[in-house]
Amino acid sequence: MNEERYKITKKAGIYGITGNIFLLIIKAIAGFVFKSQSMIADSFNSAGDIFASLMTFIGNRIASIPNDQDHNFGHGKAEYIFSMFIGISMILVSGKLFFDSISTLILG
Repeated sequence: MNEERYKITKKAGIYGITGNIFLLIIKAIAGFVFKSQSMIADSFNSAGDIFASLMTFIGNRIASIPNDQDHNFGHGKAEYIFSMFIGISMILVSGKLFFDSISTLILG
């Protein structure tokens, strides 16, 4: 059962990375061509989604490694660590976008 879950998560990670790369390119081009701050911010969101999918892919790959001498219960906790990386990155990106938006409103 676990093996099937890891295969499905791997597939979802690959599809997520591929789809979001396409979205990132389209949104970034539209944002810069039309000078749309919201479209540029949305392209950053797609970049964050690429990062999240990549972290899911890596965490899943590590978590699927069976138990060994150093890890009696396996490597399943790797998924939680990589989820933490995703959360921290989203906080940092949203903070940056927030401050950029405020400065754009104030400075024009």
